[in-house]
Amino acid sequence: MEISALFIGLILSLGLHELNFSIALSGCRDGLKQRAELTEDRTSAGLSTEASSVKCKLQGTTRLPAFSIDGDYVIGGVFKIRQYKQTLEYSYTSMPEPLSCTGSIDSRELRFSRAMIFAIEEINNSTELLPGIKLGYQIHDSCASVPVAVHVAFQLSNGLDPVFYPSDNCSHSGMVMAIVGDSGSTRSISMSRIIGSFNIPQVSHFATCACLSDKQQYPTFFRTIPSDQFQADALAKLVKYFGWTWIGAVRSDSDYGNNGMASFLNAAQKEGICVEYSESFYRTHPHSRIQRVADVIRRSTAVVVVAFVSSGDMGILLEELSREPSPSRQWIGTESWVTNRHMLRFSFCAGAIGFGIQKSVIPGAALYERVCDGSENLQTLQSPYTDTSQLRITNMVYKAVYAIAHAIHNAVCEDTNSATQCDKFSRIESKQVLTQLKKVKFSQNGYDVSFDANGDPVAKYELVNWQKSESGSIEMVTVGHYDASLPVGREFHITRNLTWVDGGKQVPVSVCSDSCSPGTRKVLQKGKPICCYDCILCPEGEISNATDSPDCFPCPKEFWPNAERDTCFPKPVEFLSFDEVLGIILAAFSVGGACLAIVTAAVFFHHRTSPIVRANNSELSFLLLFSLTLCFLCSLTFIGAPSDWSCMLRHTAFGITFVLCISCVLGKTIVVLMAFKATLPGRGVFSIHHYMHTVEHDYTSMPEPPKCRGSIDARELRLSKAMVFAIEEINNSTELLPGIKLGYQIHDSCASVPLAMLVSHFATCACLSDKQQYPTFFRTIPSDQFQADALAKLVKHFGWTWIGAVRSTAMVIVAFAASGDLRILLEELSREPSPPRQWIGTTGESVCDGSEDLETLQSPYTDTSQLRITNMVYKAVYAIAHAIHNAVCEDTNSATQCDKFSRIESKQVLMQLKKVNFSQNGYDVSFDANGDPVAKYELVNWQISESGSIEMVTVGHYDASLPVGQEFRISKNLTWMDGSTQVPVSVCSDSCPPGTRKVLQKGKPICCYDCILCPEGEISNATDSPDCFPCPKEFWPNAERDTCFPKPVEFLSFDEVLGIILAAFSVGGACLAIVTAVVFFRHRTSPIVRANNSELSFLLLFSLTLCFLCSLTFIGAPSDWSCMLRHTAFGITFVLCISCVLGKTIVVLMAFKATLPGSNVMKWFGPPQQRMTVVSFTFVQVLICIIWLVVSPPFPMKNLTVYKERIILECALGSAIGFWAVIGYIGLLAVFCFVLAVLARKLPDNFNEAKLITFSMLIFCAVWITFIPAYVSSPGKFTVAVEIFAILASSFGLILCIFAPKCFIILFKPEKNTKKHVMNKNQS
Repeated sequence: MEISALFIGLILSLGLHELNFSIALSGCRDGLKQRAELTEDRTSAGLSTEASSVKCKLQGTTRLPAFSIDGDYVIGGVFKIRQYKQTLEYSYTSMPEPLSCTGSIDSRELRFSRAMIFAIEEINNSTELLPGIKLGYQIHDSCASVPVAVHVAFQLSNGLDPVFYPSDNCSHSGMVMAIVGDSGSTRSISMSRIIGSFNIPQVSHFATCACLSDKQQYPTFFRTIPSDQFQADALAKLVKYFGWTWIGAVRSDSDYGNNGMASFLNAAQKEGICVEYSESFYRTHPHSRIQRVADVIRRSTAVVVVAFVSSGDMGILLEELSREPSPSRQWIGTESWVTNRHMLRFSFCAGAIGFGIQKSVIPGAALYERVCDGSENLQTLQSPYTDTSQLRITNMVYKAVYAIAHAIHNAVCEDTNSATQCDKFSRIESKQVLTQLKKVKFSQNGYDVSFDANGDPVAKYELVNWQKSESGSIEMVTVGHYDASLPVGREFHITRNLTWVDGGKQVPVSVCSDSCSPGTRKVLQKGKPICCYDCILCPEGEISNATDSPDCFPCPKEFWPNAERDTCFPKPVEFLSFDEVLGIILAAFSVGGACLAIVTAAVFFHHRTSPIVRANNSELSFLLLFSLTLCFLCSLTFIGAPSDWSCMLRHTAFGITFVLCISCVLGKTIVVLMAFKATLPGRGVFSIHHYMHTVEHDYTSMPEPPKCRGSIDARELRLSKAMVFAIEEINNSTELLPGIKLGYQIHDSCASVPLAMLVSHFATCACLSDKQQYPTFFRTIPSDQFQADALAKLVKHFGWTWIGAVRSTAMVIVAFAASGDLRILLEELSREPSPPRQWIGTTGESVCDGSEDLETLQSPYTDTSQLRITNMVYKAVYAIAHAIHNAVCEDTNSATQCDKFSRIESKQVLMQLKKVNFSQNGYDVSFDANGDPVAKYELVNWQISESGSIEMVTVGHYDASLPVGQEFRISKNLTWMDGSTQVPVSVCSDSCPPGTRKVLQKGKPICCYDCILCPEGEISNATDSPDCFPCPKEFWPNAERDTCFPKPVEFLSFDEVLGIILAAFSVGGACLAIVTAVVFFRHRTSPIVRANNSELSFLLLFSLTLCFLCSLTFIGAPSDWSCMLRHTAFGITFVLCISCVLGKTIVVLMAFKATLPGSNVMKWFGPPQQRMTVVSFTFVQVLICIIWLVVSPPFPMKNLTVYKERIILECALGSAIGFWAVIGYIGLLAVFCFVLAVLARKLPDNFNEAKLITFSMLIFCAVWITFIPAYVSSPGKFTVAVEIFAILASSFGLILCIFAPKCFIILFKPEKNTKKHVMNKNQS
């Protein structure tokens, strides 16, 4: 746009366009016309006869100013008093009409121009600034048009005289000392490129584009308004201050809007602000374009809209938005429109906020003349032109004029002791004013004026808020300030309350995604800005304790997250304590058992001389009671928080006291056996000595055999000698064992059990070296402590440490530079060699200096081996030739006829050029709709030849016409830096493999990240995945965490060892019950079978068979029928079994009662009643099971909670009440049966079955009491195994205790299977 503006200006200056415009007052117009006429008259009167002078004539029509006045020194002014210029259609056959402005007068710009006049008049009346010198002015209207502004710039450089006579040439410039304006950045850029060549200073009051600070391009440009760079930074900080991270952006499609928005977006990105859309438009664009921008604003989700738009463009956009109301938007504006009172008519923008130039006060109430139509009341007239309450930009014009005046003052005036002397006849050039303008520094009406090296003033803004007044109108209220000269962080402050969109007092929220609360982490949404993300709950065991945390962190080992996963709390410590019910019950039983043992000991001690106490070694009885007391009390060490002493004590005390207890029982048993065997010949073991000799081992020689020590126990010795005497007496007998000699081996036990020693070859744990805990442990393999030390020394030997420091990590450099610039850079790099780098370059060219030998010259000019760009010129000429050919030639049958006399216009060539499509020397030539050819490139690689020189080698091609993905191909091997054939790696961070996720490194670019292993239960299956995703519930990651595999399903199956063992015992138990039944059936008439109701015995064996077999239903994959069958079959068969045992117990009791005189109880408990009892008890259990199955039956369930990595396939109870009702009913019958059996165990009968039932029920109750805690605490399939073990153990207990003794007598002691033996009541 800038280049086109310059060319338009040049064309205008050459007279191709004759422009004429004036909105000046009639007096001003007439005066200028008279001046022009006088000049013409002077020319026609003979001045042309001056042979020594050169006659210079301006090409084109003079454009008259809107306001002007002569003076000693003239200052130019350019303002866009009207918004549009008349659109003309050019025929290019005649001189076009002069351009004229259209549209209504912009009152604000008119006020700016009048402010310039006021300032000049004020200076002319001043006695301190330029005393005795009168300043003039020429103020032009640019019509908000670049062509008009360029024409004005040329005219201000030349003057208004159409003809002038310089002494020697037409180089005449500097008719104005400086120029104030323009109001727009684009027009100021165009003007500055022209007047900068003539060193004419330009001081703008409203051109804010940051690009104008470039003194290389705009050396004579100054401004009194801050650069947009400061406003862009201030707007970004404002948006950040209110927490808006999701905004929309609109801009004028001009230098002001495009450059300002680019600066803002750059600053916003640094502040972490995301932009949903960025739309541009201009007031001359078609209505459809502006309507599209309005629709984007209406449909967007961003509540906040930043508008970097000029006031004229903003008015058009707001007009469009007002036609179809959109959702409420919070507008953030720039100084161009947010302080323009004309915009306040758009009430839906109430709450808008933005930065404006500081309000100012210019002394002098009658500043302006009013432009009227004759009907106004001058006393009450209110318009933007007459409004002096918001003198913001107006003050910039005022200060610009004073800055120029001070520069002229410093150039022509001198301060003496008494006064200031100014030479108004001194002819100074604009260059002198430019030099002085750079140095000006003064204060006018309390406002400091100075320029920095870029021609910019200090940036100071007011924060302006559009608020509704009590009357309902919108007014601009200053609510804060921004001063770029203050220290960082203190530039911005708010002094008053703000009113937001829709009159709200609450700051509106405008974010793409709400902040992620602690306990979650941010996961960027794919393909969206970094402000758009999802909040993912932290994985189990991890927390995030900050808002918008990008990652979660695992808790320490002894801590666990709370429910919100934002804090790590110590894990609850669980142990069996004295404060809970279970601990209290167990402690009570423990203390109660100890008290029972003590009371028993007291009773035994009180009757220690009685025969029953002395019968079986009273000493061992007291020792047994003492050990039992310790056994009861040692269980207390298992209750309470574990400590060092309790952990060591509980197991050692348990082991020692129970061994002591069992030893006493074993001693008493041996005493009984010895007492019986003492009447028979055999061997004897006696504790002749009470101690074993202690031997110290030196491990260097064979140790001595253990020896007994201490005094000899005379009683034990006498017993041993008695045994010897008895054996010898038997040997000498002729009646007893005649001819047989008995021998004997008598050992001294020393009353000691030798300790065992352990020598390991593979246990390396360093903890086993602690002889306090493991005094008998030895090993032939070194401890892990030595291995750890060895490994540490190994690592140290090879120098493996965790270090890394690099100065530069980028291995690839793309140089988009001219060859001359690149040569300078490479020469600098060659002075201090750097690490190897891979260079990616562009084409360049070189020029000659005149000293070359044309015969031997080797240069890009003479080199025809690489005709690349040259061929582009070649094809361009042919394309134009083809276009002309198609326009003037016709193809006939025999030849092509061309009319060389035909006069064609360039428009015809243009039309034909769009259609050309030919091939020249094998190269296709055509153009697309944009005038572009098909993009084809060669991939060039700099390679070292055999001679050592570097040559360019074509190694590949790029053809944009090929399908996507096939455009690029490499046909040769490439040579990289240092002659390597390996592609160099140039990354900040290596790619994250599947199974990990990227975590951006704080404060570094997005290419720098760490690769974090996916949390447990999550995977990532792509390289550089930004996040991990949880596996489905029934899946689990592999070790690499890049694939989800189905979790292994675990259940107690027939294929595993445990299942096979339990199934074997189950089938074995059933076979044992069947064999027992067969034996009983075979001897069904024998007294021992008939003794206690053989019918119940067969029924009991049948039920035991079912009990054994029902455990098989617990093995295998659970199904609907197996889940319902296993518990119900178990419950019913066990009740049937216990009912039979209960019936047999009642039979025993009734049989004894029947022997009492006058008793007839057996008639009330005969076989029918016994059957009814069994059926009744079993029916109750059947009823419980039916209710359970109907209400809430068991069902197969996949348990995903016990283990994360596998599925436990188990049977859910359905109703826990039903299950425990079944178990409870069995327990109730078992306890009842046990109590009855205990009562009947001492009834006078040689074979009292109640004793056997007592033992069987004791085992049964013990098994099922221990089953409860084992069942509750066992995980997974072991829960089923515990239940099967309980079934088998209790079933084996019943069959062995009740039927084994009977089978033994039937099979091996048939002499006892007689009625006499069974009925003998004198034996026990």
